[in-house]
Amino acid sequence: VDPNQFKDYIRKQISLSTGRALTINGPIYWYLDPGLSVEFYDVSLGNAPTFSGEFFTIKKARFEAKPWTILSGKLFVDVQLQGLQ
Repeated sequence: VDPNQFKDYIRKQISLSTGRALTINGPIYWYLDPGLSVEFYDVSLGNAPTFSGEFFTIKKARFEAKPWTILSGKLFVDVQLQGLQ
């Protein structure tokens, strides 16, 4: 499954949750190694309407779910951000 097909859904959900526009200019990749990892490239979140510019931009964001934590009824996710501005 190509994760890039979910870009519009992700953008819509983030916008509904935050009231801000999410832009995903780069690709999305997913990996199974041994947990599920998702990487986003060239992402930005717009500012609130009363402010100009972007709230933040990120060159690369990686989210890695730890599968063994699910067995305990909890989900732990490692987050790695590169190029956060």
